[in-house]
Amino acid sequence: MSFFPPRSGFRLAMLVFLATGALFLPPVVLRYVLPGLSPFLFVCTVVATRNIGLSALLSLPMLAFVVWRRRGFCHHICPVGWLVELCAKARTTANCDYGRVPLIGQWAALLTMGGAVATLPLFLLLDPLALFTGAVGGAHVPLWVLRLACAGGLAVLLVLSVAFPLLWCKRLCPLGAMQDLLAELNGLFARRLSESPCESGEGDLGLARRAFLGLGGGMAVSALAVRAPGAAAATCLRPPGAIDDARFATLCVRCGNCVRSCPSEIIRPDVQPPGLAGLLAPTLSFEANYCLETCNACGQNCPTGAIAGLTLAAKNACRIGLARIAETGCLLAVEKECSACAAICPRGAIIEEFSAETYTAMVRVDAETCNGCGACVAVCPPRVISVVPAGQA
Repeated sequence: MSFFPPRSGFRLAMLVFLATGALFLPPVVLRYVLPGLSPFLFVCTVVATRNIGLSALLSLPMLAFVVWRRRGFCHHICPVGWLVELCAKARTTANCDYGRVPLIGQWAALLTMGGAVATLPLFLLLDPLALFTGAVGGAHVPLWVLRLACAGGLAVLLVLSVAFPLLWCKRLCPLGAMQDLLAELNGLFARRLSESPCESGEGDLGLARRAFLGLGGGMAVSALAVRAPGAAAATCLRPPGAIDDARFATLCVRCGNCVRSCPSEIIRPDVQPPGLAGLLAPTLSFEANYCLETCNACGQNCPTGAIAGLTLAAKNACRIGLARIAETGCLLAVEKECSACAAICPRGAIIEEFSAETYTAMVRVDAETCNGCGACVAVCPPRVISVVPAGQA
């Protein structure tokens, strides 16, 4: 008997394909592959962003496949499921009967889909393909601690699978649970269309109750969160085109595409967010470079719409934040010549002025012109320039 069942060949091939894509292929590949392969990711992002893009051409066949073949993706394609099964083999004598464990995955899927209706998909980042590609994508050279932190979600999942074999696939995975829900709906519609319709059974009523509570609960929680005072205010510097912070933390699945695609390497996963919901979400750091006016790659390669795919002109018109200069630390304040920030600003937003009263020169930021690109931050010799989020400017 083979160590792996025959279907593992497909899953191993998908694991190699996704790992290769996350490591070597252009990020645009994952932009279409992630929602194309994951019905959970596709449905929730389409509903949340109200936008159907090219990825629908890949997603609809997968949707049809999992409706026709219950858990077809899990059994034949899912690379994370293959890794979970390998972890389960380390505990050959473990009890894998989790009949008393609630269907947490189904509730997570329903709450997320309901939340997407209110534009806030609650548990989207639990999608296993996003966890996998985010972990593999963090393995780029040079290896940063911030990049390696993106592997934390997959690492926790695999450790859980050693301690409790197959618990993730059977009870926790929202992608697998969504396939179960689609299969149940398909069976329900088939019975309604049959020549001999029967009365609703207990299973149909149970599905209806779960759907009502899950979808309704997700919509209610998301609507309240989106409308909470200050929820949309940006607390971190996000890539240009990022949606409001209330939705960004949930719509972003931490796949790392924006980090990989940034030629300036200014996009970093946030390991010290103001709230736990923003953990590992992309933020901007202008320590060594700035947001190039010739680049809009982050939005063009985002698979979920957390960062809008803006044109180059629209991206440059988008305000990331506002530059602030600490006058007490500026070299001009101590009568030393310096105009590095004004010289490098691509928008001419930093203006050098001379005061006839004090006979000193000083620089100021034109708030109407500055878009917070960060070009002035890295070149400032005393490092007294910072960029604050647009919502705090």
